[in-house]
Amino acid sequence: MAKILIVGCGAIGLELAGVLSAQGHDVTGLKRNPKASAPGRINYVTADISSSADLADLDTDFTQAFFIVSPDGRNEQSYRAVYETGLNNLLARLPETHWLMVSSTSVYGQSVGEWVDENSVAEPANITSRLIRRAEQTLMDLNPANIVVRFSGIYGPGREYLLRLAMQIPAIQQSPPYFTNRIHQQDCVGVLSFLLEQRLAGKALAQCYLASDDDPAPMWEVMTWLTDRLHCQPPTAKDGGHDCSRQSSAFPPSMEVRSVATGTTAWMQEVEQRMEQLPREPMRPTVKTVAADAGMNKRCSNTRLKALGYQFHYPSYKDGYLELTRSHALRGNAVQARCAE
Repeated sequence: MAKILIVGCGAIGLELAGVLSAQGHDVTGLKRNPKASAPGRINYVTADISSSADLADLDTDFTQAFFIVSPDGRNEQSYRAVYETGLNNLLARLPETHWLMVSSTSVYGQSVGEWVDENSVAEPANITSRLIRRAEQTLMDLNPANIVVRFSGIYGPGREYLLRLAMQIPAIQQSPPYFTNRIHQQDCVGVLSFLLEQRLAGKALAQCYLASDDDPAPMWEVMTWLTDRLHCQPPTAKDGGHDCSRQSSAFPPSMEVRSVATGTTAWMQEVEQRMEQLPREPMRPTVKTVAADAGMNKRCSNTRLKALGYQFHYPSYKDGYLELTRSHALRGNAVQARCAE
């Protein structure tokens, strides 16, 4: 069994820690504010990775380390703190450890529906995605055994933004289609534990894997299916002459802008997290405009990951969201009642 460090114990890191601990690995979780209780036998270290002093007492004999971090905010300073200063501090402390970094498909700048894979050019336009890309390169250049995993938009329990959006008669661009990509939270954990298993088994691994389900789908298709499952009014076709994409960058700070980017990468993940923190007041059907974000419209290929042998628990958004819509139903008929008001 391996001695493993997990840097960043949010939902994915915590679940991964539980899985690996149950397999018999010696797991240490590093976080600024660890939870009082956690699944499995997990050791916790309280530290801020942006402070080298906080890492002075960290063990240095880890076989494998996972880098699963979330910046404090959507700004350059917050991203530099973890993807530059924090990562460099960790690499200085653990130069011999093999690393697996969770990255994002936001590192791809493609925006007109192209297919992308691990060999596609990754030249993002915005500074936060560029900092993620530089962190990837730093890690891969340091050691050919280090691995980067690019997750597309993560969804699952607690990440149900699209369900609430479906209840608000979203206005969506229907033609030309703009594509969205996603991966269920359970598959995120599954991919990470699978790659560790392959490494420990001595299999040759690539330095980069794109982790997204089998179904990159147009947002119109996704929302039409969701509204049908939720018995809500279907989406309306967005006026092609109305350009909402200029507004989308202001959405995360204010949460008041009427347009929502279609991307399901790091940007969308933060939107979902912030939406989860809003008061759960009854929602009346009001039209929400969903605009195509110029940096998000692409189709992600998981061919390399599947060729290695990984099998998705949720190969399509329909598989994952079917469970989530059933969970809503089990909590009562609140969804249908809100849509009928």
